[in-house]
Amino acid sequence: MKKKDAIFFTSFITVLTFVLLSFLETPVNKVLAEATSWLNTGNHMYSNVSGYVGIGTTAPGVKLHVYSGTPATLSSGGYLMIGNQASSNLIIDNNEISARNNGVHSDLYLQALGSTTSDTIINPNGGLVGIRTNDPLTTLHLGTGGPTLRLGDASVADGGQIEWRTTSARHWNIDQNNDTLRFFTENTSDGVGVVRMAISENGKLGLGIDTPGTTLHVYNGSPATLTGGGYIMVGDQGAANIIIDNNEISARNNGSYSDLYLQALGTNRNTIINPGNGKIGLGTTDPDEKLEVNGNIKLNGNIVSDGNICIGNCN
Repeated sequence: MKKKDAIFFTSFITVLTFVLLSFLETPVNKVLAEATSWLNTGNHMYSNVSGYVGIGTTAPGVKLHVYSGTPATLSSGGYLMIGNQASSNLIIDNNEISARNNGVHSDLYLQALGSTTSDTIINPNGGLVGIRTNDPLTTLHLGTGGPTLRLGDASVADGGQIEWRTTSARHWNIDQNNDTLRFFTENTSDGVGVVRMAISENGKLGLGIDTPGTTLHVYNGSPATLTGGGYIMVGDQGAANIIIDNNEISARNNGSYSDLYLQALGTNRNTIINPGNGKIGLGTTDPDEKLEVNGNIKLNGNIVSDGNICIGNCN
C-alpha cells in the first residue's frame, strides 16, 4: 500500500471510530452504569444505586416500585409474590395482600413474631374497617355470613374483653370469666373494676354480683328510704313507685309514703301470708302470736273462730 493511501485509510478509521463512539456514548455509559449498579457478595446480590428501582416502570416513585401487574387470584396474578407458588406464598397486588397455598386460601398472620405486647395499628388517622363487608359504615363494621365476632380461646376458662375508654373517670368493660359474661366499670384512679351485671352460662342474671344464685339476683344495693336507696325500684322515682331492698317492700310517691296494694286486681282472690309457722305483726316488729296488733282493730264484719276468743288479760 502506498504511503498516501495508508494515511487516508488510517484517517478514515479514526473518524469512523469517533463517529461510532459519539453515537453510542449514552447507551454504552448506560450499559456500563447498569452493569455496576448490581453487585454480588458471595451468594447475595444487591443494588448500589442511590435512587429508585422500578420493575415494570421506567419512572419509579419509591425505593422499589412494582407496576403493571394483574389482580391477584388464588392461582395466579398479582404484582409481588413471596414464597413458592406451588405451596405457601404471599401475593400482593395494587390493593390486596393475601396468603395462599398451592391455589387455595391460607391463613394470613400479622405481628406473629416477638412479644405478645406488640401492637398492630390499623387506620391511625381515621377510616373504617370492614370484616365480611366491602362497605363499612362504622369504625369496625362486622358483616353477615357466619359467626360475627369471637373473643377468647376455647381451650381456656377465661375469654377476651371488650373495653370502652373515654375521658371520664370510668371505663366500661365486658369480659368472660369462669363461664360468666360480666359487664363492669373500671375506675381510672385505682384500676379497680366493679361488676354491674353478669349472665351465667345457665341463664342466671346478676345485677351487682358476678355469681348470681337465681334467675334474677340483685345485690349490693342499700336500705330503702323515702327518697333513695333500695335494690329494685318499679315506677317513676318522681311519682308513684315501689321500692324493694333486701328485707322491705314499700310504696312511695315522690318522696312521701303511699298506699301499698296486694291482690288488688279481680275479686275473691286470696292473699297467703306465712303459710308455715311464722308470725305477723301489725305495729310491732316482734310479734309473739300468729297475729299481733299493737293498736286498735276496726271490724265491719264478724269474727269467726274454731277455737277460743280471749279479750283482755288471758293468762
